[in-house]
Amino acid sequence: MSPRRPLTATARKATLAALLALVAGCDGNGPTNPDGRGRPVDLSFAITLQAEQGGGEAAAFDKVTAMHIRLAPEGGAALFEQSVPFDPQTETRIPISVLIQGETQATLDVTLLRNTDPLFRGTSSLTLVPNDVAHADLTLVPVAAGISVPQSLAPLTSIGETRPLTGDVLFITGDVAESLHLSWESLTPQIVSVQASGGTSSVVAVAQGQGQLRASYGSFSSDVQVLVDVVAASVDVTPPSSSIDVGATVKLSFMAKDGLGNPIPGSTATWSSSDDLVATVDQSGLVSGHRAGTVTISATVEAVVGTATVEVVALPPEVATDPATGIGVYSATLHARVNPNMTPTTAWFEWGTDPALASSTETTHQDVGSGTTPQTVSETLEGLDPSTTYYFRAVAANDGGTETGSIASFATLAPAPPTVDAISPSSVGSTNATIRGTVNPNGAAATAWFEWGTDPTMGKYSSTPPEDVGAGVDNVGIQSSLNGLAPDGASYYYRVAADNGVGGVVRSRVEAFQTAPAAPSGLDGGFDGPLYLYWTDNSTSETYFQIERSTSSSGPFSVTGTSPANYPYYDESGPFPGDPTYYRVLACNSTGCSSPSNVFSVSPGPGSISGTLYLCYSSGTPCYNYVSGATVQLSGPVNTTYTTGTYGSYYFSGLPPGSYAVSVSDIPCVASFRTNQRNVTFGYGSVDIDFYADTILCSALAPAPPGSSPFDPVIAGLLGIDTQPAERTAAPR
Repeated sequence: MSPRRPLTATARKATLAALLALVAGCDGNGPTNPDGRGRPVDLSFAITLQAEQGGGEAAAFDKVTAMHIRLAPEGGAALFEQSVPFDPQTETRIPISVLIQGETQATLDVTLLRNTDPLFRGTSSLTLVPNDVAHADLTLVPVAAGISVPQSLAPLTSIGETRPLTGDVLFITGDVAESLHLSWESLTPQIVSVQASGGTSSVVAVAQGQGQLRASYGSFSSDVQVLVDVVAASVDVTPPSSSIDVGATVKLSFMAKDGLGNPIPGSTATWSSSDDLVATVDQSGLVSGHRAGTVTISATVEAVVGTATVEVVALPPEVATDPATGIGVYSATLHARVNPNMTPTTAWFEWGTDPALASSTETTHQDVGSGTTPQTVSETLEGLDPSTTYYFRAVAANDGGTETGSIASFATLAPAPPTVDAISPSSVGSTNATIRGTVNPNGAAATAWFEWGTDPTMGKYSSTPPEDVGAGVDNVGIQSSLNGLAPDGASYYYRVAADNGVGGVVRSRVEAFQTAPAAPSGLDGGFDGPLYLYWTDNSTSETYFQIERSTSSSGPFSVTGTSPANYPYYDESGPFPGDPTYYRVLACNSTGCSSPSNVFSVSPGPGSISGTLYLCYSSGTPCYNYVSGATVQLSGPVNTTYTTGTYGSYYFSGLPPGSYAVSVSDIPCVASFRTNQRNVTFGYGSVDIDFYADTILCSALAPAPPGSSPFDPVIAGLLGIDTQPAERTAAPR
């Protein structure tokens, strides 16, 4: 009988394979089945396993602990079936005895186990012939127990982008079965697809969105999420370069593309300019040119920047030559209008006696800015020749070029004397006046002055210092202040004189004025209820005196009242603007007012309100009697009462400034007062408020004091009733 062949594990390479040699029968010396159904046969076979060194399948093979062998005819019961211990590192021998009757077709199944768990399995068909050797090629393949795939893949950022799909088929040991491969399919083909090539599979991005793949092997499957999130990898700006004029616009557009160059519709860009002074861009991509230069316009999408170059070209200025003005004998003023067209521009004039200006003189260059509207440019030419024709034009230049206006001309005047006139004084005082006149130089440099004095014929006069009035052709106003004049209606005469070097001195008609009254002096006064002022009248021509007051010795002063001519006195009962109050007096007539007098100050002191209660027999008749025993009540910043005495008088003193109400009540035997309340507001000083009643005579009345005379009611001016002052003598108090 043939020797038994060992079951061994040999070198591990790329595949697992088994070679089975079955010996069916013997060499004629073996035993036979006595019942004639077959002959006993000793069988042995050898298996060679090959696996990748260090791979998952090799690791699984190293974990094999048993081998299950089953040999069975087709459709029949097993001829042999047995699990035997298996050590991958040592030789394993398996004795097999089977009985066959003639040639038999059989199937050999071999399974390598870890304990009872299958790790590898192989099947082979073979023909068993008694007394012959049967050969079986057996390929062992891993037995899958599950699969391993990631839950999600990194996002795909471009349409058409591919990424290999990875995953493993696992043994029950957890080792990877490298020879087994997963099958992949897309559950969202509108988002991602699967392409297979050379035994590997890849996912392909189809459209933006959330995709889902399914990996499977046999009965095992698992889903994998993959996001297609297209991001910009480049931005194209069109047109990539352009040129516009200052003030013009150009519309740019952009297209964002992914990493494979696919357009990304619906993207939003942020636009910016490298120099907003040259050009700006709005968020629609509209570029506006502002001044000459080149800028880079950027469109930024998701931090990816695309650029275009825009050149802003300056427009040349627009120039218009205007007619000359102020044309004189030796001078003229040139004019022009220049539109800078939004670019910094300078302008000047070219002028001379050549009609074509082939030879000319340039004026000083002037900056006319960078606006969009015409700017006026002027230049005065001096030292020209009389009676000469001159030609000129305006010139302007900027980054866009140089432009000239049309050529214009003017002719200087023939020499002519100045034109002069005298006009009324602007002010006349007691000892001073401001005299006025006009001078037209008539195009030649002229000086002018006043000639003045007391002689109506101007046979004898004084002159003011000459003054320069230019060389224009328009009237020039001049004036001069005369001081040290005789006051009080003295008559003075003056005229204007001028000389421009042509024809000698020219003089105007004669103008006259009279001085104002002489100023009062010796202003003095005091305070004895009302304020009183008196002064010395130094004038014989005044028609009234003007009294002014202020809270400061230096003013400003305002008019507080007047006094008739020849009456150098003034009374004031308040209110007073301050403590002290400053006064001055001026003498006035139709000519004007004199200089002010000296300043005099009065301190009114704390306020007081006083008065008398009178009884009249009937309304409008003189009052001879006083009302005593009546109550006078004061209401305001201070509240108090007073009972009138024998002569019906009352008095409140030391009052702070403010508004007060004075009322009368508790009047013995008096039927009614004409009014029983007066209101007054004052700052400082005294105010008189008298009350009048109409009634019958009774015991409460006191007769007028001896020597008194009837008098009309006197109520303070603060109440709005005219005050008739008592007659004063000329002597001060």
